[in-house]
Amino acid sequence: MFTLFSFFADTASPIVGGLNASGSSFFAPLLHVDFLVTVLIGIAGLIFSIKAFHEARSAKRAALAAGRGVKLQTIVIELTEITQELDGIYQELEYSDARELLTDASRRIRRQLAPIQNDSDVVNVIADLFTMLDNARVGLTQVRPSPASAVITPAPAGSVFNAMDGHFSGISAKLAELTGLLEKRTIEHT
Repeated sequence: MFTLFSFFADTASPIVGGLNASGSSFFAPLLHVDFLVTVLIGIAGLIFSIKAFHEARSAKRAALAAGRGVKLQTIVIELTEITQELDGIYQELEYSDARELLTDASRRIRRQLAPIQNDSDVVNVIADLFTMLDNARVGLTQVRPSPASAVITPAPAGSVFNAMDGHFSGISAKLAELTGLLEKRTIEHT
């Protein structure tokens, strides 16, 4: 009966005949079924380990992308809240309320945008937004009541609103543009 073992044993015997003192083939122990099964299991294990490594790397990339998506959505939500607050100013706006609103909005905007402020697709919009925030701060100082003028003549009604409405509207519009760009990025990367 012809078997794979007998073929290799017969073929290998003349080649290595003088190497084994017992007269058996050098390859004979390598051709036992249990050895071959062990080698095949080892090779299969190696293949599965390599595949598992590649799958783990892909899963890590997917998890990082999902984390970036969640962070972008958090930024979008925060910027939307700020936009709504800036749009909600009223005609009787006092200097202290305007200052508090601008300071809070500026702080929150800068904190939220710090991680992405150098990203190429939003860098110009963010730079424009920061300039608008600085200009609003300058505009607010122009309507700041001085202690002497408050005693002599109160500020005209609506003067703070009139001075800040354009600034707040511009900031709100720029936030809406930025929010749209971030939502677009989230859609493209999912």
